[in-house]
Amino acid sequence: MKRIILGCLAVHLLGTGLLFAQERRHIVKVGTNVTIASGESVRDAVVVGGNLVVSGRVEHDAVAVGGSITIMPNAFVGHNAVSVGGTVVQDRAATVNGEVVEVAAPGISSLLKSGFVRAWAAAKILSFIGLLALALLIAVLLPKQIEVISHIIEQDTLSVILWSILGMILIFPLTVLLAVSVIGLLFIPLEIALIVFMFLIGYVAVARFVGTKISAAFNRPRIPLVWNTLIGIVILGLVGLIPFIGWLIVSLALLLGYGGVITAVVRSREKKTV
Repeated sequence: MKRIILGCLAVHLLGTGLLFAQERRHIVKVGTNVTIASGESVRDAVVVGGNLVVSGRVEHDAVAVGGSITIMPNAFVGHNAVSVGGTVVQDRAATVNGEVVEVAAPGISSLLKSGFVRAWAAAKILSFIGLLALALLIAVLLPKQIEVISHIIEQDTLSVILWSILGMILIFPLTVLLAVSVIGLLFIPLEIALIVFMFLIGYVAVARFVGTKISAAFNRPRIPLVWNTLIGIVILGLVGLIPFIGWLIVSLALLLGYGGVITAVVRSREKKTV
């Protein structure tokens, strides 16, 4: 079931025009209700903070985050109908070719519909677009490094966690050591920039790992690195919208990525010394 949910969400946001331009349009709405009228046909329908009513055809997936889905008589959903924080009501005369999934998330509906959260969501979307562009650039410029770090995270997770903890512990003492001298003070901005860069590279590697697993789950193991990275970034971004649990998962992804980068650097130096 988790694979279905993650796969659906990845396809929807990617389907807004970044990757898969199709003849039939995609519908992605935030903070409003959406109705697919009888006789209307769309590729995907995604609603965040609203309800979705399907009277026509949704060729792929119908998703509501913080809302419910109602599938009317003679309506058609080609793949899956997924509601996070709501319900899926399907008429007996309606057709859903995939799975009908309901994920309980108490309070998410009222949270997403509040005015403050809409403004917050807009800011998150803009920052997410920037992150997506930056992740693309990194995946294109450093494909081998991203692949190596991603492989280390998968194969030696325990070492990655230990190096991540050690790396986090050493940040403060290193900053203090640099701060005791005038010359050292000049290097503190460089230290901060380096740490941010390591977290970013690691996060992209974790996203690549997540995207690869999702692609494999949908029997598409040969999808290029860039696509897998994009899928992973989208999934992590969507998960991050979930209060508390989502933030915890994204924080874990950042820490794993940071540890993966440190582990890759250490192993690279060990190979050179040998």
